[in-house]
Amino acid sequence: MSGSETKSSDDLLIRRAQRGEREALDELIRQKYRLIHRRALAKTGDADDADEVTQRVLIKLFRKLKTFRGRSSFNSWLYRITSNAAGEVHRGRVA
Repeated sequence: MSGSETKSSDDLLIRRAQRGEREALDELIRQKYRLIHRRALAKTGDADDADEVTQRVLIKLFRKLKTFRGRSSFNSWLYRITSNAAGEVHRGRVA
């Protein structure tokens, strides 16, 4: 699948999930889970922390998906959420 086909597929899933289609949200999560977890592991360097970050990102994805407007790519949006969640987990471990 080419980059433009992936983007088109993502866009369709995102729009459907934003409309409340549970199956679309489930598929979007299934497709992006490994990407999120890999980024979380790269940010934290710890498998348990990466699991925690991934969980936080999935919760935020569920709660905030309707705010995604497509001004950046969906993967960039997820990257920012993942980075922020990794920072939250790190600060929680330090405090």
